[in-house]
Amino acid sequence: MNKFTVILFFGLVAIAACRLVGAPAEVDTDHMHIQRMAKFAVGEIGSEYKLVEVISATKQVVNGMLYNIELIAKRKIMGEKNVKRRCKVLVYEIKHENYLELEEFHCHFTNKQPRL
Repeated sequence: MNKFTVILFFGLVAIAACRLVGAPAEVDTDHMHIQRMAKFAVGEIGSEYKLVEVISATKQVVNGMLYNIELIAKRKIMGEKNVKRRCKVLVYEIKHENYLELEEFHCHFTNKQPRL
């Protein structure tokens, strides 16, 4: 076996084992920071909404951090039944500048899939 083949083999193994820089990565939905991002997003959607559950979340390094979170929120309206909605939200954070913004959100009744 020649040196080129060995180097190529180990190079391909190293590339396959590494994550791409800047690619979205799954994160634990129970992590305190993800819960905080989800609560922030729900609060920005409207004061009548309350976070019920975080279903899934990813984070992506950009010029800061971009969180893509799928969640269930409950809409509280006096005199009406609480209606659950399934939402996909994008939250952008630049931690060292204390910058936090809800970039985008889409909510639907829980029997429909949100698109984002």
